[in-house]
Amino acid sequence: MTRDRLQDQTWDQLLREYIMQDEYASLGIKVSGAELFDMVQGNNIDPQIQQIPIFQNQETGQFDRRLVIQFLKTMELDPSGNQQASWTGFEKALAQDKIIKKYNTLIEKSLFVTSVQAKN
Repeated sequence: MTRDRLQDQTWDQLLREYIMQDEYASLGIKVSGAELFDMVQGNNIDPQIQQIPIFQNQETGQFDRRLVIQFLKTMELDPSGNQQASWTGFEKALAQDKIIKKYNTLIEKSLFVTSVQAKN
């Protein structure tokens, strides 16, 4: 079951990379640096980040933006570079998810049927 799930995820990723990326680019769909900043430590924190335990206040259990900022400042001190590499991959996945959401919203909003068309 896990293997099947991983195969499906890999296939979806390949489709996005080789087919959909061109579509997103031709439509001008992208995530700016400011938008990514807003998703990570701005006013519109992505729910995935809010759920990461190290970014939750230990006393209240609530998301704490200061913990994100602290992590980002200290991850560069990791001599192995693993934290930086892991975070970069995570941000890339966040941006990709946002692009997919934008594309899906574009498709949803462009599908419109008038009452006359619906009757026909």
